[in-house]
Amino acid sequence: MPAMPLISSAREKRLWTLTLIVILAIYASLGLELSIANVLIERGLVTPFYIVGMLLIVATAVSRGFSLRPRGLEIAVALGIVAAYLVLLTRLSIPGERIHLIEYGIVGAFIYEALLERRNNGRTVYAPAILPVIVASVLGIIDECIQYFLPNRIFDSRDMVFNVLAATMAVSACKVMADVRRPDAPGSR
Repeated sequence: MPAMPLISSAREKRLWTLTLIVILAIYASLGLELSIANVLIERGLVTPFYIVGMLLIVATAVSRGFSLRPRGLEIAVALGIVAAYLVLLTRLSIPGERIHLIEYGIVGAFIYEALLERRNNGRTVYAPAILPVIVASVLGIIDECIQYFLPNRIFDSRDMVFNVLAATMAVSACKVMADVRRPDAPGSR
């Protein structure tokens, strides 16, 4: 019996590649983050940058489940997701906290989508909604541990919590939107 390829489709490969690019960008920016943050602060771009990042995450989650002719339930859930992210926008005043929500939200969403693609192509995937949160959380812990050794960075366990929160929110939003769109979901008929 021939061995199955590791990657099940071109889409799955793209999603894993994007995940790797985002992770490498996060880790590569560790030494530059303060410089980047200072430039964004000086130019008044922190809030617009955060809004664009959150909109990308929300758009990913909503587009995952939105049909061409969305029903009332799909619209209501999408608005709920947008509201949850807007609440975070108003509550988080520290730019670093906002950045963690963007970074690890994207990582969690990409991993989730890659695992779903894998499962849809007949591969066994255990806990496709939990695994991305765990993996993104571990990557966030590694991020914080690297910062411990950098002179211009601070190890902060609260950032680990934000990484878990970011991944959990993004994966939950993707899952809820996909579940709402399923034909057997409540209110779909």
